[in-house]
Parts: sequence; C-alpha cells; structure tokens
Amino acid sequence: PLTAAGVFAYSQTKQELLEGSAATLEALRNSNKEQVENYFRERSKNLETLAASGSVIDALPAFEAVWKQGREAPVYQEVEEARGKELKMEVARYGFANAYLLNDKGEVVFETKPQADFGTNLLSGPYSGTTLGQTVAKAFKGLSLELSDVSRYEPSGGAPAIFMAVPIFDHGTVIGQLAAEVPLDYISRQLNRREGLGATGKVYLIGQDKLMRTDLGGGEPTL
Repeated sequence: PLTAAGVFAYSQTKQELLEGSAATLEALRNSNKEQVENYFRERSKNLETLAASGSVIDALPAFEAVWKQGREAPVYQEVEEARGKELKMEVARYGFANAYLLNDKGEVVFETKPQADFGTNLLSGPYSGTTLGQTVAKAFKGLSLELSDVSRYEPSGGAPAIFMAVPIFDHGTVIGQLAAEVPLDYISRQLNRREGLGATGKVYLIGQDKLMRTDLGGGEPTL
C-alpha cells in the first residue's frame, strides 16, 4: 500500500509538472506569436506610409527618367543625391535591410542598397521567379500590400528574409511600387529569449511546410 501510494503520488506530481510546462509553453507561444504579428503589422504600415509620401511619389519619376543611363552616370548620381538620401534615412529608421523603387513595368530604378538586380525587370526578368519577384507580381495584381514567406534572395547575399511590396499611387494612378527586404534579426532575437524555457528550451517560428523560419542559434542555418 505504501509503495502504491508513492507511485500514485509520483505519477500525480509528474502529471502536474507536465501540465504546468504545457501551460507555460502555450503562454510563451501566444506571447511570441502576438509580438511577431505586431512587428510585421508595424512594418507593413511603415511601408504603406512611405509609399504614400511625397518623397517617394516625387522620387520615382525622377529616377525613372535617368536609370537607363546607369548608376554611375553623373545625371543618375545627381538624382540620387537629391532624392535618395531621405529614402535611405527612412528605410534605416524602419529597420528595412533594403528598399526598391520599381516603375510601372516592374523595373528596378533605385535601391537604397545597390545590388545586381538594379535595372532588371522583376515581373519578367531573371529574378521574376524569386520570392521578391513573386511578391511584386502579387502586389501589382492585387493593388495592395503583399508580404512574402521567409526566403533567400541571391542579390541580397542569400540571407533569409521576408519581402514586402506595395503599389505607389499618384492621383489614383499606379506609377510603380515600393518593395522592401525585412531582415529576421529582430524575430530571431525575440524567439531566442530564454525566459520560462530553462537552460535548453528554444522557441522556433515554423512555416506551413513544417520548415523552421528562424535561427536555431549557435550558427546553425534555417532554410
């Protein structure tokens, strides 16, 4: 009887610990889920605000007029000096890794961080099949902001990131798009916090395909 009572007490305690751990993990999951959703909701609003600003609406036709001459052309550099500085400051303030101005044909006419995709057509060119190209295509089709899944984009160095794109309107007419690369640094830092997880616990962001979307820690790759 004493042994049976001990086993029962042990089983009851074990069950209580498991239930307590499950409740803690569920609370952490809900908290992290809310913070991740809020983060991307804020970045979406930031991009929409920037796309509707006079600085972007005025900058796009200015770059459209000179981009075919190349980034190194004096006339292009003049426009970049006059129009690009403010855009770069806003992009840095919002935490984007890069931002892209596209004309109404889908051609990249300006980037805050120059890459190999400058001047290419993201709707029909060599990068049209990438996550950025597909996000841009959806934004042109839906005339609204589009947010991608986590993916690697070769011109950006291949680091996992999320891409956003939103149409630029001028007096009700679509004149192009503003796209942005959102790095996963903040999300990884948020999910790598140890509070409530003990010495070995970890929280991961998992996609619908069951693949991890955030850093494993210790330098291990994600996608």
